[in-house]
Amino acid sequence: MDNPQKLWKSINQVLHKKESSPLPDCSDQTVLANDFGNFFKNKIDKIRAAFQLNVDTGEPPSPPPSPPKLQTFRPVTEDEVRKLISSSPNKQCMLDPCPTFILKTCIDHLALPITNIINYSLSEGVFPECFKKALVSPLLKKASLPKNTFSSYRPVSNLNYLSKILEKVVANQIKLHIDGFGLDNPFQSAYKSFHSTETALLSVQNDIYMAMGRGNVTALTLLDLSAAFDTIDHDILLGRLSDWFGIGKVALEWIVSYLKDRSQTINISGKFSIPHTLLFGVPQGSVLGPLLFILYTTPLSKLLGKSKDINHHLYADDTQVFTSFNTSNFHSYISNLQNCLVSVQDWMYQNLLKLNPDKTEFILIGNLWHRRKFAPEFPIDILGNKLNPASYVRNLGVTFDADFNFQRHVNNVVKSCNYFIRDLRRVRKFLNIKAATALANALVSSRLDYCNSLLYAVPEGYKKKLQRVQNSLARVVTQSSNFTFVADADSKTPYIKSAVLLDKLHWLPVSSRINFKIATLTYKAIHSHQPPSLSKLLHVRDLKRSLRSQIAPILTSPPAKTFGLRSFSSVAPSVWNAIPADIRLSPSLSVFRRQLKKHYYPKSPTSQENG
Repeated sequence: MDNPQKLWKSINQVLHKKESSPLPDCSDQTVLANDFGNFFKNKIDKIRAAFQLNVDTGEPPSPPPSPPKLQTFRPVTEDEVRKLISSSPNKQCMLDPCPTFILKTCIDHLALPITNIINYSLSEGVFPECFKKALVSPLLKKASLPKNTFSSYRPVSNLNYLSKILEKVVANQIKLHIDGFGLDNPFQSAYKSFHSTETALLSVQNDIYMAMGRGNVTALTLLDLSAAFDTIDHDILLGRLSDWFGIGKVALEWIVSYLKDRSQTINISGKFSIPHTLLFGVPQGSVLGPLLFILYTTPLSKLLGKSKDINHHLYADDTQVFTSFNTSNFHSYISNLQNCLVSVQDWMYQNLLKLNPDKTEFILIGNLWHRRKFAPEFPIDILGNKLNPASYVRNLGVTFDADFNFQRHVNNVVKSCNYFIRDLRRVRKFLNIKAATALANALVSSRLDYCNSLLYAVPEGYKKKLQRVQNSLARVVTQSSNFTFVADADSKTPYIKSAVLLDKLHWLPVSSRINFKIATLTYKAIHSHQPPSLSKLLHVRDLKRSLRSQIAPILTSPPAKTFGLRSFSSVAPSVWNAIPADIRLSPSLSVFRRQLKKHYYPKSPTSQENG
């Protein structure tokens, strides 16, 4: 089946799964739409009303002196617009005058007028009024939340297609300005090339493992914000763009126009609420909104950087703050952490962002013997709450446990994957091998691969659990028996068929997939120096000899012991240096990945025969 949308629709029908998000029970959808509209508006009004702007909360971080200026946006060419439209997904909104696929079909005739509209908007500093309307769909935050409670939903904006193309043009030029002049926040990993939740977590994991190697324990705090995108103050945002990033004149006028007089209408199955004017925030679902948010919160990293021995990392509105200590300096480090969190709370207050102390999570990570030493010191005060360390926390989709062995995370992945394997088994007989493989990769392999580079040093028993999941998936896709064995023609040694099935499907085993991910991230960090949080951990050895085998980058490992040997700064050189030199010298990432997969490919009977 070559139509993915049709494939997923058919699968959901067979499995009796609803495609749309559940909604509260109601007798009139128009009334429900208006109720949702009033709820979302009142929620922001209540949050804003809770701030008392005249309260002195300390001196805010100062912007850099005389940042480079971005005063006008560069006109775009017809070819650039054509490329943006061609590379964008075929999503559309009820606000669009025609379906996206028709626009793409007629791109030869429409590219020029669209380019003219965009360039006129950029030169005049005006965002078109017709692009300022949003249709909002309430989406349930989590399946486990009560569907009849409005607070269980978040508003996601559906915007005019051409408005997002225009936003993308502006976002690209702002990013070019920020990257070109080094104005980027290296501690923010969201919405940036070469950055992901995985690279953010690898950086944090590296620091925790290195601390454990020194016999220290790490106190990690995960902060929670309410409606962060929706409470952004436009005046503060515009001042920040000007003072911190040098955006001014026509460029700033365009952003003022983009933010001003926006409205949103709730859409419930084609029934609409009355429009509400948006006085604050940036639209979720937009292209430019996320970028404006991370620029808005840039001073937070400067504030956190002032605190001695405090580390932090940001991913959009997810903020993690941590510090490592031993028995001799516990009180001073914890006091420093508490004061730092109060400063963060004050900064959030100044910038009209609501920090939720009640939802803040706190965990103590380290060797059990070391953690026991601090048991009498708890509970401690964290943002006004007396907290004991949690046994585990969920951090950007990965479960961190107190022992930092990822046992709970592996068990959660196995449980989730087995659920989808059972679903796939129910419909497998109705699918061809191509469709079954596509579903297997989307539903299960993606979960096995998510942040799998963090699992390099976990006990082998945990990797075997994940491997059994992959073996089970391979048997379902190929419709094979669980107890079939295949013998090698030469040695007559029996091979479990699952290894042969992985070969047939061209799937790397779990351990090889982990090594593949680490090697790929290392290649990116060496050649692009991104992300900085990982790039700074890698050190290329200086070589004097000119033999080809020695001009390929070779990494040196930092001094480390015990748990420190599990850190990315130690693991990456080990994985990288074990790769043949000609692969490390690959001229591009695509070539590197292709050659690397061949290198890691299992030597099963069929692969030997095919070779």
